[in-house]
Amino acid sequence: MRDLLRCAASGTSRASALSTRDGGALPIVMRWTILDMDEREPSTGEVKHLKFLKWLVTLLTVTMIGGVLTIVALLVMRFGAMNDVPLPDEIVLPDGSEAVAFTQGTTWFAVVTADDQILIFSRATGEILQTVQVVPE
Repeated sequence: MRDLLRCAASGTSRASALSTRDGGALPIVMRWTILDMDEREPSTGEVKHLKFLKWLVTLLTVTMIGGVLTIVALLVMRFGAMNDVPLPDEIVLPDGSEAVAFTQGTTWFAVVTADDQILIFSRATGEILQTVQVVPE
């Protein structure tokens, strides 16, 4: 057990410093008793609560690790499946057309050209199904 001695928090050593009454000649001393952790035995109720808290923290940690691993696995599987989308080996554009963008559906794919045309091709045959002219406003 340790005892701490300290003068008053106001910075004065006498109680009369802030008063008109005459005080004593001795300084104000505040005494605190600090118990070291080794000196105090925990009660059985505290031990049960601490064991329960430790169990809860461990369970939460395992759950969080499992959740993070699940999310990472789902992301890896999802991004891995993106490479399975079949793309045409070659697209033949009309003369003078320059491709700017590409998109696709289940049975078609489309190329947007620099002269504001959308060329829609058949996925099965590679032939142009439709040409759409985009008119700017």
